[in-house]
Amino acid sequence: MSPGPHADSVVVPVSQNPPSSKGSPAIAQKDKKADVMATSDPSNKNPTKAGDRYRRVFESAPIALFEEDFSAVWGWIDRQRAAGVADIRQHLESSPEAIREAVSLIEIVDVNPAAVELLGAPSRGDVLGSPKDPIVTEQSLPWFIEEIMALAEDRPKLHFDMTGHTFAGDERDFTVIWVLGPDRPAADSHVVVAVLDVTEQRGREKELLALMESKDALIASVSHELRTPLTAIMGFAQELGVGWDQFADWERREIIAQVGAQASELNDLVEDLLIAARLENHSLSVLVEVVDLAEVVRSTLDCQTTPNAQHLSVSLEESIALADPRRLRQIARNLLTNAVRHGGKQILVSTESSKDAACLVVRDDGSGLPPEHIETAFGRYVALSSARHSPRSIGLGLPISRHLAQAMGGNLTYNRQDGWTEFKLLLPRPPQDTTDQSNTTQTGNGGADPPSAAR
Repeated sequence: MSPGPHADSVVVPVSQNPPSSKGSPAIAQKDKKADVMATSDPSNKNPTKAGDRYRRVFESAPIALFEEDFSAVWGWIDRQRAAGVADIRQHLESSPEAIREAVSLIEIVDVNPAAVELLGAPSRGDVLGSPKDPIVTEQSLPWFIEEIMALAEDRPKLHFDMTGHTFAGDERDFTVIWVLGPDRPAADSHVVVAVLDVTEQRGREKELLALMESKDALIASVSHELRTPLTAIMGFAQELGVGWDQFADWERREIIAQVGAQASELNDLVEDLLIAARLENHSLSVLVEVVDLAEVVRSTLDCQTTPNAQHLSVSLEESIALADPRRLRQIARNLLTNAVRHGGKQILVSTESSKDAACLVVRDDGSGLPPEHIETAFGRYVALSSARHSPRSIGLGLPISRHLAQAMGGNLTYNRQDGWTEFKLLLPRPPQDTTDQSNTTQTGNGGADPPSAAR
């Protein structure tokens, strides 16, 4: 059997083979071997009870166990050497016919119920005999070579990882322990193979590695984004310090305005990082009150710089919502910055209302998010490499904005239609008889469910 963490396993001793039903020559050979070994062992005073113990352990083991007979493989190795093959490994690796011939000589003589369940086999009989699909695949042949070489080099044990398949065709990750029976005659080479399914563990390891890599990427991106405004601030400050009298009054005011703009961008980045940290430790709080979504967006737009190459169209109508004004401004700023940095030449910003929700909609005619990245774009520490995201994007704006929206009882959605990218912020409307309302909400998992219009 050759299905691939290195975990401790229960290895069943092969010096006492279990009794089995009659009829199969291979199983009959196994029964005869068990009887001979049990009788010849002076320490074994009751071979029948020893055989029963073996059967109980083998059948009840929680890990998949395979007993395999490599006797014919041993004979094949002898024949190759007699024919002048000096390097068995090279012969197996260079000749597909040779490796498949050798594998066909392996005999799976017994498996326990855990092995049948592991492979998803219809029955035990479907696994017994010469290894076949899904045990033997192009993917598993290298591991069969290792088993055959362990026999050829008289190595008693192997421990390796591999990827295999179930009878249903599902790909799984395995850890395999292969043990050759002790004190065996060369012509009677039985092994016990213990197989553990470590697919879930491998998946968690990959997720952890991806998280570590994404955090490393976040640190690198944050360093770059911090350096850019800091470099500009330091440069302007040095220019003013050295040549204050050389600049006209209007030039000084322009330089100071540039310093202010760079400092504001730096502050926005730090605020995003602080929000991300609070989301991580579940300490984010929001102070919800009645606000006019249009007014908050209008004040945010006043601080937003739009490149000359882009055209910004604004349509703001009164839209009363329950929201934290500070968090709302942060969402609006992130959506507008996202459209300016990564959107197309046309940007449309509007507010609107329905019976259940107040909405902020930011549209642009850019390329949008690749379909496979739509959900990951709202994950933490994600910086997409698509055309929509510049190298300076650290991937915090969208996930933070969605979490803030959900913390206020709303949601942030993405849609792509007719060549336009649309991000829509939906927030709950206050009750009709409410004119002034505030409420502090502590959230650690995204807050309340969004209103029905946001789903």
